Amino acid sequence: MADVWAEVLSLELIGIDDNYFALGGDSIRSIQVAARARERGLAVSLQQLFQFQTIRQLAEQLRLAGPRL
Repeated sequence: MADVWAEVLSLELIGIDDNYFALGGDSIRSIQVAARARERGLAVSLQQLFQFQTIRQLAEQLRLAGPRL
């Protein structure tokens, strides 16, 4: 997921506790993140991206939710 965020946000390094929106994420970029995550087999909804704003939080939520592709 860090690679996806880095690509979409045009950043080299993303920490697991960095806030997506503080890094420059927005609703349009969120659509790109969700699409690229799905290409990598990660089922991430826009709602999850807005609710869980760090990779750590998002990964935990995805782990609890299980696969949904």
